[in-house]
Amino acid sequence: MEPWQILLICILMLPAFYIINYRYVTRRAKSIKEREEKIEHAVAASVARSFAAKGIKRYDSWPQYSQKRRRRDRI
Repeated sequence: MEPWQILLICILMLPAFYIINYRYVTRRAKSIKEREEKIEHAVAASVARSFAAKGIKRYDSWPQYSQKRRRRDRI
């Protein structure tokens, strides 16, 4: 094959490459989005179960963290 024929084949294959790449990227983005939504749903369900099990008021902040008290060195 001559160089111009190889170049012609490469140029003609570019649109096919772009189409395949586009389809792959969109499917991958869709699967990542679905996975993140599943994780968010699982976390929300877990938090809802923990709130329901403990009988905590709806608008209390949970969990409540207090600052650590600094220990004073005694002489």
